[in-house]
Amino acid sequence: MISAPLKRSPIHDFHKSAGAKLADFGGWEMPIEYPQERGGGVLNEHAAVR
Repeated sequence: MISAPLKRSPIHDFHKSAGAKLADFGGWEMPIEYPQERGGGVLNEHAAVR
């Protein structure tokens, strides 16, 4: 079975150039995490929402 290509948002290139880790989410290629030096990473993201 061949799956359809993942859809991309209009700002996909921005996420990719920012170093985001991308993953399949409901048929879309979505950012799931950014590098620590760009404010991402589990600890930085945790602190940002607390």
